[in-house]
Amino acid sequence: MGCVCTRKSRKRKVNYNFEVLENDENEEKRNDNSKIKSYLIQIISTIISEVIKQKNYIFGGLKNEGPTKAANKTTKLIGLENIGGNPFMNAILQCLSNTDKLTDYILNKFKNGKYDDSKKISYKYYDLLHHLWDKNSEDNSYAPESFKILFSEVKSFNSTDFLKFLLNMLHKELNKAQKEENNNINNNINQYNEEEVMQNFRNIFYQNNRSIISDIFYFTFETKSQCSNCRYIKYNFDYNFILDFPLDQIYQYLCDKEKIIPSVDTNGSYLDINLYDCFDYYKTIRLIDGFNQIPCNICNGYYNSYYSETLYSLTEILVISLDRWKVFQYNVNYPEELDLTNYVIRDKSNARYELFGVICHIGPNSLSGHNMAYCRNRKDGKWYLYNDSIVTLCENSYKYLKANPCILFYKSKNINNIQNNKNINNNLNNNSINYITTFMEIT
Repeated sequence: MGCVCTRKSRKRKVNYNFEVLENDENEEKRNDNSKIKSYLIQIISTIISEVIKQKNYIFGGLKNEGPTKAANKTTKLIGLENIGGNPFMNAILQCLSNTDKLTDYILNKFKNGKYDDSKKISYKYYDLLHHLWDKNSEDNSYAPESFKILFSEVKSFNSTDFLKFLLNMLHKELNKAQKEENNNINNNINQYNEEEVMQNFRNIFYQNNRSIISDIFYFTFETKSQCSNCRYIKYNFDYNFILDFPLDQIYQYLCDKEKIIPSVDTNGSYLDINLYDCFDYYKTIRLIDGFNQIPCNICNGYYNSYYSETLYSLTEILVISLDRWKVFQYNVNYPEELDLTNYVIRDKSNARYELFGVICHIGPNSLSGHNMAYCRNRKDGKWYLYNDSIVTLCENSYKYLKANPCILFYKSKNINNIQNNKNINNNLNNNSINYITTFMEIT
């Protein structure tokens, strides 16, 4: 979710958008190569998935022994068939289906409703949930054919991009906000007044966002930039529904701080990172200098500045994406109960979460391989491994807490308090004032 500050050169405009002129023959070859590459990725993903199902595949010390019949007697467990070209879709859908409030909302809203083409993704998702949670179903798996078409609209083929795409589409279709003129929006706010900026942000946000997705997934973060010349602090607020942690950058940050050193196991070298280290990196103060200097309205010029991002308020469902752009060489240690009291400005009493979903990737990089999901079932509260059409009971926490994740799903332990706090005013508390004081002390 990190923000990169850039500015144009004051001497000349630099255009980084290079156009490559190709003749028709080269363009046709390039398209053919792209199709071949996409086809090969689908074949490799399908092969890996089938090998994992047929063999006792070891992943991070975990052995997949097939479906547990005893578990199916008490809870109806439906797997999702691999229909080709969806190495991560099934894992995402299983985690979302075990998100209580979202699943209950979709199943109730579309149960007796007439089809509306403006909500086609929502209807497809309802149809999927209906098959997964139908008590009378005699099937052990379901083929999500209706979702395969979504892949043609997702630009980057990895689990985080697909999750972002799906949540964004559901939000757009289910958004109840009336996008009309709002007299409470101030287009001439003082960006150096934190309370004024926050209130204006809230007015804009609630004018444009009122859906089940924004209610339970959206969190707020605050950015601050302090001019090194005049020392004034400029504030900004924004929201997101997935917290992205770039592991390559975080590992470098930890090495610079001498907090970690590479670890070695019998399978080779891997890099050990704690999830709380990711939150430490997220709130660090960074120096913005050189070509990335940003303008100061007080000084009327470009100066070095100090920049920071901080979680301002949290949400009911916290989704954390662990981005591995190079290779999957990081061993991320994550807790079953997550305490973010020291990482959020507001509502510290509501900053405790419990894990209910983990998506793991098997393969050399994000473009090839296979994804599986560990989920706490929303009906019986037990943990299961969802590996496409196979669903396996996890008998102890070792399995889902030792898997190397790419996405984590956490649920607030104080859901009612978070929902109530979304309706109260946003007066700044002492914690945010203390943070400003610390920020101003930088030299």
